[in-house]
Amino acid sequence: SDSDSDASGSLHCENCGIHAISLNPSRTRLATGGENPCDVAVFSVAGDNDEARGAGKDLLKPSALLVGHRDWMFGVDWITDNVLASGSRDTTVRVWSVPDSAESSEVLRGGDARRGGNGVPEIRVPVACIRAHANRVRDVKYVRGARRLASLCVDGTVAFTDPETMSVSETRRLRSRRELMCLATDGRDAVAVGSQAHVALLDHRQKAVRACEKKLPHDDADGVRSLSFSGGGRLLTVGGGGGRLFFFDVAAGKYLPRVRGEEDEDGSLGARADERRDDAAKDASGSLLDSPG
Repeated sequence: SDSDSDASGSLHCENCGIHAISLNPSRTRLATGGENPCDVAVFSVAGDNDEARGAGKDLLKPSALLVGHRDWMFGVDWITDNVLASGSRDTTVRVWSVPDSAESSEVLRGGDARRGGNGVPEIRVPVACIRAHANRVRDVKYVRGARRLASLCVDGTVAFTDPETMSVSETRRLRSRRELMCLATDGRDAVAVGSQAHVALLDHRQKAVRACEKKLPHDDADGVRSLSFSGGGRLLTVGGGGGRLFFFDVAAGKYLPRVRGEEDEDGSLGARADERRDDAAKDASGSLLDSPG
């Protein structure tokens, strides 16, 4: 809900949950929501060859707390192994530099951070505060191929920011603006946006970012709650608020046929993918926008 503050303006933080989570490219650090939903908590992740696993030590170890947002943090994504972006309902996108453990003491001496009550460095000064939106930011994702940071606002705008200059390079306004919830990127040039009844695809392979919006099958209007690319960006999995999964063939520009459920040996219903889904995922030659909406 967006009515989360009382008459005094203070935020109700109880039981609001974690709204975002992201691993850095080398899979050594994880960023997610903090105990205060306005903050970003960063954890060090034990590697596959780390002796800590064999020694029974914690897989995740708190390494930093990023403090500065004035409202709930709804999106976080890593730009590099040590630089990440966070988006908040306070309308801002903030870019943070998170030092390695060995550098933490230097940062503390430099005055950019201080130790919290649990001994974890608290970083309170971001590298940049990007004000590309006039309303609440719902999600952020770094589009590595285009070298742009995409941020989604509840007013239906997607802003693309150059993380080197911290300037907005382009803004796209979507037609479908109800229940804008999430972003996903294929890791190269494409961005997907989920709303109440549509998935929008934005492609950086054109001179200007173009948008193509696809209505969910079967008149589904329960809202898109999750998006994930697979197959090198050829297949987009759409998680609906009503518990349904949809699969979108990016090259063909259309949703795949409905998947039938079949009873597994344990009596539960499992989804059996249609062979046509695999065939479609093998074709990576088409553009996101080759097929009309």
